[in-house]
Amino acid sequence: MNVSTVKEKNSLTLFLSGRVDTNTAREFELAVEDNIADVKELTFDLEGLDYVSSAGLRVFLKYQKAMDRVGGSMKITRVKQDVYEIFEMIGFSDIMTIERV
Repeated sequence: MNVSTVKEKNSLTLFLSGRVDTNTAREFELAVEDNIADVKELTFDLEGLDYVSSAGLRVFLKYQKAMDRVGGSMKITRVKQDVYEIFEMIGFSDIMTIERV
């Protein structure tokens, strides 16, 4: 998994590629944690993401709740169909803003 970030004022975008699984979920979580101070708009660009496991899903849920607590917003963009189906199957598409490719 690779993560790159762009932070501007109170907006943070993370670009993920590869796989978020048990081995990489903590790295993903730390990338968000290290950059989330004062963020009100959080975006995850998943154009390069091929797979997400339950460990990765937990990270998305954690930061959705964090944005809800501070009155911010979170969206997940450019999601490939295979990854979108995982979000949809567990109901995240009902509680998160998710945009497919």
